[in-house]
Parts: sequence; C-alpha cells; structure tokens
Amino acid sequence: MFYRKNRKAMQKGAVVAWEANYTGNELDALQFAMNKWADNEAAFRSEYQNDPMPPDAGAVVVPAKTIRTRLNGLEHRTIPLSATTLTAFIDVHDDLLYYAVTAWGEDFTGYIVDYGTWPKQTRKQFKKGEPGLVTMTAAGGRKDGAIQAGIVTLIKELQATVWDVEGDKDGAEQKLIDKILIDGGYKPAIVENAIRVALGRTTVATPSRGKSVRASQAPMSSWKPKVGERRGEHWIFGTPPGRGRTVTFDTNFWKTQLHDAFRLAPGEPGGITLWGKNAEKHRMFSEHMNGEVAKFVESDGNALFEWQDTPQDNHLFDCAVGTMVAASVCGVKPPETITKKRKRNW
Repeated sequence: MFYRKNRKAMQKGAVVAWEANYTGNELDALQFAMNKWADNEAAFRSEYQNDPMPPDAGAVVVPAKTIRTRLNGLEHRTIPLSATTLTAFIDVHDDLLYYAVTAWGEDFTGYIVDYGTWPKQTRKQFKKGEPGLVTMTAAGGRKDGAIQAGIVTLIKELQATVWDVEGDKDGAEQKLIDKILIDGGYKPAIVENAIRVALGRTTVATPSRGKSVRASQAPMSSWKPKVGERRGEHWIFGTPPGRGRTVTFDTNFWKTQLHDAFRLAPGEPGGITLWGKNAEKHRMFSEHMNGEVAKFVESDGNALFEWQDTPQDNHLFDCAVGTMVAASVCGVKPPETITKKRKRNW
C-alpha cells in the first residue's frame, strides 16, 4: 500500500480533529478522511467539515442523457437564420482527427451542425483505438506525414463545405466557416505546416493550445502582457516560445462554460443545441461530453472547477469547447444577463 510505505511524509502538515475516527479498513483518521473526500467531496465538506460547497459546485457536469435531448430540429449541416458566425475545431491524434462545427448567434447561442472524425468511420458508436477503425496510418507511411496529410484534407473539406441556411431552398443564402482552431499541443509544427499547405497565408485557420489554469495559479487575465498579443475572454492570441501565432485558452473556464450552456433548455439565449429530432443519433457525442469530471477547488481566494480526464473518450468534448473559444476569438459575446448568470470567481 502506497500510503503505508509513505505514511510519515504524507502526514506532514495534516491535522485531524478526531484521531480515533477511522475503521479497520484504514490505517488512521487521515486516511479515513481522504477516502471520504475522494468518494463524495460534497458530502465530506458538508458532513465532516461543516463547510458545504456552493449550491452549484457539484452539478456543473450535465449528464449525457440530458445533453443528447438538447435538440433544435434543424437538418444536419443547416445554419439557423439567427446565426452570424460559424466556427470549427480539430483535435489531433496519431490515428484519427476529431472535429466539430458550431453556428453562433450574436447572443452566444450555439447550434452544433456537424461533428465526426477523419477518416470517417462506418460505425455510429466506437471508441478511439478499438480494432477495425479506419485510421490515417492504415495506408502505411510515416506517422507525422499521415497526420499532416489528414489535417490538410480535413481543413480543405471544412473550407469547401457550403453550409445551408435555414429555410433557403434555392441556395441563395449559404455560409462559410469563419474560424477553424486546430489543436497544436501535440504536434505544433505539423499543424502549422498543414495550415500553410491547405490555405496558404490565411487568418481562417489558427493553431491553438489548451491550458488548464488551476485555482492555485494566477488567472490568464493577470499574466504579463506581451507585445503583439490580442486578449479576450480567458484566451490569448500570441506567440508562445518556439511556436507561431497560437490561441492559448483556459480549458477549465471554457469547459465549464460549455456545460453551463448545455444546462439551458433549447430556446434559451446562450444555450447550445444539436441538430435533428433523434436523440439517439447523438449518443456517442453526448458520452464524450461526460468524458471528464469537474472538481470544485478553492485556493487563495480563487474558486473554480478543475476538469480531469477519465478512461472514457472525451475528444468531441474538446472539439465542442474549441468551437466555443473560436466564437469568442471571432468577437461573439454573450449578453450581460448571461454573463452575470454564469459568473463565477475566476
């Protein structure tokens, strides 16, 4: 047992009020308390610490079964009349690229119009890495070359797609993507090369990097400004060391914002919905939205949700979050009423 071997070091700085409060399953009261905290933080703080969490602290993650019912009835790849901005995000892996495309109204109401993988799969439900998937490296060749070729192809496909507008039967009103963010955390040079090959010198596609800014760390708003940066809502568009122009964003903030939006019922300003009328078609997507857990953390006056991976796939979750960040980069802002409703101590 790790705790048994390192007990002295792990007890350093810990104080328990009732040293005899443990069972035969623990070595001491400290282990008992930490087990209770790990099992249910909300119950531990309320029952054992007399310090209950805020009312919304444990309820930020909207269940998958609820998310897949957030439907708007629009056809697949159809933009609502109220949408003014269209954004996409590409999540980069060795074998697959995941992507999502979202249309946004001026009040930050989102309509997810497309998502999937490249290469496309024949299965509606699958997990990354399982046998039988069509992958970028299936044809052979070097890994980096396959990744770059895949990104180039997907960028071109997204840019070539002309998205229909709701109610426009003659094709007079159509929409192109305004901004594509591409995950550059894994292969930044490959992503930059792919953008140049696919689009040349363009502002449409931009590398991005998600950063988990924790409660114990300084928020992005307090980071020292650098020449040439553009700053927005928990994102910075600048040049990190050793990289080209990149959008760096706070994943903890934006993942919380996405689930806050899914909590709103269809039709509410600032909410996010999925196309169609069949919730089962979005089962895999909704399960990805629950691919991480959120823990409410307080430190030095900061209080926020910190998100952590689980064994479950979360790649479409990253993509949906990325489309939201891209909308903010494009200048889409929620009304003040929504901002106040969602405001936390960031």
